[in-house]
Amino acid sequence: MTDPIDSPTPPPKPTIPPATPQLTAPPSGPFEEVLGRYFGNVIFTNLFGLVILLLLAWACVELGGASTTAQISYALAGLIGALLGWASGMYFAPHGQGEQNKFVTLGQAVSAFASGYLVSKIDRFVEATLFPQTGITTGEWHGAAIFVAAFLNAALVVYSNRSYFRER
Repeated sequence: MTDPIDSPTPPPKPTIPPATPQLTAPPSGPFEEVLGRYFGNVIFTNLFGLVILLLLAWACVELGGASTTAQISYALAGLIGALLGWASGMYFAPHGQGEQNKFVTLGQAVSAFASGYLVSKIDRFVEATLFPQTGITTGEWHGAAIFVAAFLNAALVVYSNRSYFRER
């Protein structure tokens, strides 16, 4: 027979208070109703992104000079940078768990490609820059700068819009 005094009693289970519903204030104005709570970020980012886009277009025309081929080359570098920036902005600000799972799989594939193929190509570019045989022209540096500027501009605009526009 067991004695009720000698038998160990299980510790009482902690009780978790019920979750209180999070109250959200109604929109305080027409901008907040249409654009979301962070409408200032959305408006500023989009305006600033548009100004940078116009400056990049101007730079393509000015750097290309009278040569239409050079202008198109700079514009193409900017376009490729903007497209890759757009994809990066979407990758870093997914909507929902389903999109996040797809992006994780895609990110793993892209990182495997980048770590192998692209790193080997970048190494050659850096080596040619540091130890020039024929030298990298100023135009190539301008094209790289336009690429990077367009990439960052698109990535920041897309990230900001996906993160703050009509936040749910």
